[in-house]
Amino acid sequence: MTKSKMVATSATLLVLFIALVFIVQEALPQDQSLVNKLSQTYGNGQAYFRGIKTYRAQILLTEYNDGKCKGTERVLCIYNQQPLRLYFKWMHGGPYEGLQASYDINRDGPEHFLALETGIRGLIGVQSWHLDSRIIYGLYPHNFRINEYCLGFLLNHVISIHNNAIAKNTIQVQDKGYSTSLIPGLKLRVYDIKLSDDPSGGVLYSRSVVGIDERTDMPRFVESYDFNGKLQLSYKIIAFEPNATLDPSIFELKKE
Repeated sequence: MTKSKMVATSATLLVLFIALVFIVQEALPQDQSLVNKLSQTYGNGQAYFRGIKTYRAQILLTEYNDGKCKGTERVLCIYNQQPLRLYFKWMHGGPYEGLQASYDINRDGPEHFLALETGIRGLIGVQSWHLDSRIIYGLYPHNFRINEYCLGFLLNHVISIHNNAIAKNTIQVQDKGYSTSLIPGLKLRVYDIKLSDDPSGGVLYSRSVVGIDERTDMPRFVESYDFNGKLQLSYKIIAFEPNATLDPSIFELKKE
């Protein structure tokens, strides 16, 4: 083969290779790149959260329990990483106003927490409760344990469902662009995520809408829907102060 023919053959092979790469890229499902992007974003959010030593946040939380909505809770959440300590106070304008709860892993171990109620029930003072207490569940119906209302658990909960839908090959992601209306004054990148059509397939929700704060890659807005298209869970982190200076006495409950 002459030198000119070798050059021509090499050029032809190069053109064919480039065309093949282009075809393969075009054949990739349109939302697969978005699934990968969202997975990477969640990973970045986890890394960011692991670097936070403390935080102070306000959460608007709506849960549907046995098909009933108990209203939108407004919860002050304070977190200390080491040792793990959590403080919650239910604020004015929602259910359970004035209720306080605290979790300290060294004080309470893995299965208990402290609570201080309001009104007549508050007269008995601070009480220790088991995390799975049926009495607490009856008084304050909930889908999560009290120590799972922290932002780290909610982040991991969203990621676990995301990864489960990926494993079952049922996930589809749409990028809905930016919104400043979901949480007024906060710019969020919004994804509409189809998780599954099969209620018996092992994925907890059928669909979620997630708003990501791109400064931290953490979800600040999440709505999850059941398999009848009804809202099951909504939370909005409307205020977030990472590495806040904390008074350690906040984790020891007292009447205000």
